[in-house]
Amino acid sequence: MLERIVGSRVSSTGQTTLTITSHGAIYPYNVVPSACTRIFKKVRNPRGFNWKLTPETVKKNYFNEFKKHFTWDATINDAIYKLWLEIAARRYKDFVYEIKAKRDDPENARPLSIHKDEWPEWLAYWETDAFKLKSEKAKKCRMSEPGGVGTGQVKHKGGSKSVLQYADELARHKGVNPTKCLFDVYSILHVNEDGTYTDMKSESIGTKVQELVSQQSQPMELLSHKRWIWQKFTSKLLVG
Repeated sequence: MLERIVGSRVSSTGQTTLTITSHGAIYPYNVVPSACTRIFKKVRNPRGFNWKLTPETVKKNYFNEFKKHFTWDATINDAIYKLWLEIAARRYKDFVYEIKAKRDDPENARPLSIHKDEWPEWLAYWETDAFKLKSEKAKKCRMSEPGGVGTGQVKHKGGSKSVLQYADELARHKGVNPTKCLFDVYSILHVNEDGTYTDMKSESIGTKVQELVSQQSQPMELLSHKRWIWQKFTSKLLVG
């Protein structure tokens, strides 16, 4: 377990050393998503219209390229690969979205990883009925109210960064384990400047945490309950 984290370690080969924190995340997390995006732009994926359609051979090529820049203990290799797959899938979605958003200007939108002879097939894929239907379903899901009718959409102020990335950055600033920053990050992302919550579900979670905090007297107990509430109510955010 990492009890105190001051910064990233670099091996003698110039690779960043990765490990896994006590809450099961890659550390340092913040360097991994950006590395994935750079690799996507470098390695060819002719029919990689989305992560699901990306061949396993290409994913392996991505990971092999990733290993050139990072190192870790051999005992956690399988765990690193599993976590990397989750991060890569999210980043690939963003990668394709950014390309697709610029498709009105095809020449400037095409990344070097897509050959000019392959580019028309990408453009054609986004015009298929199946893709448009899938996009419409995803849009409806984003507009849904998971807390119930009238509770509003779940909102946060984090932009494209994930909760873990914010926690990692805050932990490095404080010199502590990222697990000790999770509720702080939750507050940063879900509380407005005027002290109100961004949505009703976030307010419900925050209120529950404060109720538990008020019932405790020992600092370690407070921390324990904060982490428990975070894991119980916001576990999905850790992979978002």
